[in-house]
Amino acid sequence: MRIVMFGVMILAAASQALASGQAIQANASFSAQIVTTADNDAEITEQEKKLKRAMYERSARECTDILASIATSCSITGINVSTQVNRTYGQPPTIYVNASVTMQVTLK
Repeated sequence: MRIVMFGVMILAAASQALASGQAIQANASFSAQIVTTADNDAEITEQEKKLKRAMYERSARECTDILASIATSCSITGINVSTQVNRTYGQPPTIYVNASVTMQVTLK
């Protein structure tokens, strides 16, 4: 599974220039592409649900990571998770899942 995250890295770099105690909005995004071994719609749907749940859980952990590094408070103000199943003749189905989380953060 490939996961891409860039919002927190930008936030971490920017935090050096921001004042302590300042409240800011932080964003993080993730994506994954999974080739499924499922061979029917019910199994694919179940795998899709599990991937969405994993992205919700990963999004929720962002505040924990931010609190451990640059913030005194963090609250999630929005989460978006989307999936897409691509089926190409002769190839196994591929599930794409994307997530983004928006947080209100008070810097240390």
